[in-house]
Amino acid sequence: MVELIFNFKSFSNLLLFLFISALSGFWFLRSFKKKNEIDLRPFIIINLLLFFIWWRLVGIDADESEHLHCAWMISQGMVPFRDFWQHHSPLIWLSLAPVIALLKPSVWVFELSRLFCLGIFSINLFIGWQLAKKTWGEKAKPSWYLFIILNFAIWGEYLWLRPDLFMMFFYLGGIYFTLKMDGRKVYPCLLGGLSFGLAFSFTCKQYLMPLLPVLVLLLERPIFYRRKLLVYISSVIISFSPLLFYLNKNRIFDEFTYWVFEFNKGLLVISVVLPLVVILFSVWSALVLFRRYRAHHDYKALVLLVAFCLCSVNSLTGIVFPAGGYYLGMWYFICAVLISGSGASLIFEKVTSLRLRSLAWGVCCSILLVPNITETRFHRYRDFSVDKKGIGQLLDYCKDDTCMLILPWHPVFCHDATRLYSSWEYVLAGGFPVVRSDIRRKNIAKYIMALKPAAISYMFYRKYLLIDMLQLKILRDEEFQSLKDFLNKNYTIQKVEKPLYYIRNDKATLHEEGVKK
Repeated sequence: MVELIFNFKSFSNLLLFLFISALSGFWFLRSFKKKNEIDLRPFIIINLLLFFIWWRLVGIDADESEHLHCAWMISQGMVPFRDFWQHHSPLIWLSLAPVIALLKPSVWVFELSRLFCLGIFSINLFIGWQLAKKTWGEKAKPSWYLFIILNFAIWGEYLWLRPDLFMMFFYLGGIYFTLKMDGRKVYPCLLGGLSFGLAFSFTCKQYLMPLLPVLVLLLERPIFYRRKLLVYISSVIISFSPLLFYLNKNRIFDEFTYWVFEFNKGLLVISVVLPLVVILFSVWSALVLFRRYRAHHDYKALVLLVAFCLCSVNSLTGIVFPAGGYYLGMWYFICAVLISGSGASLIFEKVTSLRLRSLAWGVCCSILLVPNITETRFHRYRDFSVDKKGIGQLLDYCKDDTCMLILPWHPVFCHDATRLYSSWEYVLAGGFPVVRSDIRRKNIAKYIMALKPAAISYMFYRKYLLIDMLQLKILRDEEFQSLKDFLNKNYTIQKVEKPLYYIRNDKATLHEEGVKK
């Protein structure tokens, strides 16, 4: 996003930016003259339309198919870390497994997944707005709240199935209960502790957020604050019990702690990709809230300030090869709550010229809007409909059979012939011997020749997969040659939409006969 501001990749992007800046500036000039206020309605509507267009266009992400497939594997009695590689907490798959078990194998699972994520996103929107109203009262403006959130609904990738959505749901709920911890009642501490603990159990990306009630209670020291701290900490520990019970029951606690904490710790990098316009609005709003806290010793102002600081620090880190704006998903929500009632429209109030002030707002809105337009117009990866069609064809090949297909094009409802199925696993294998060793726990050549999976990935990111596995030392020289001869004898190289796959001869013949009919 910063690159788009300072280093336009194409002349058309620059023209689009200038055009929207001028058009937005004209709109603000008109609204200033007519109502003497900022009218954000067109930008809310445009971003909402772009969000739904992106939903229907953008291709299936590896995380979408990965979490669905992991949930299906657990529904089939498999255990993460032991039966398949992962470096995420299994709580999202445990939550989804009962639902996945009821579904018939179909590519419609991706439609249901995105509808489900839309539902959670909508609930998160509602909770965030309750936080805004509770913090700012009548000053909270729904137009500003929706303007910030919808500007980043695409970049936050809120419709792709990830544990982050569940994390945001529980953290937003936890902040809501923290706002109530200054009273005489102790139950907000209990519910807040359960919320923060469950959020952390889904994913520890925002690992500092559970400290929010502790810091606020120690700084403010409201009535019964020691008892409240004890109740909060106890409820956080209790919230971990479902996950801990599952890990201990399946004897994978050590594997969980290694892959989710120790291994991921080695991937963390400083990754400052915060959007400049939102930083401007957020810092302004934080200063307004800080003055309010100092003047009135306002407990609610302190809660939101500490939440913003903790979330901002967390958002400065990511993992190797950061995959997108979803790392900032929680930060966007906190910023939207922060900005909604701070009077951010006064930022350019000192600019006396109405035209210059209108142009400044036009440039800001263009900076926020242009990335959404370009992302929707040149959506990443493949097309959603093409992906569903291709995965549907692979599902026809692999139904009631095994496969060795690397995400995101994976039929979800099929068993893997080897431990290799995750694109992240394969990418990380190049730099981490421990990941290569995990892949080799099931000898790829041996298991492919024994199980004869219905479909096998032929390419991976424009690389011939077998040769690439040989170069990564996942396959030995003799394994490569024997596997190559086996595949040439028993498989047909076939195009599924655009990518190439090894399709077992009997499956390829059946497909050709079906096409002829």
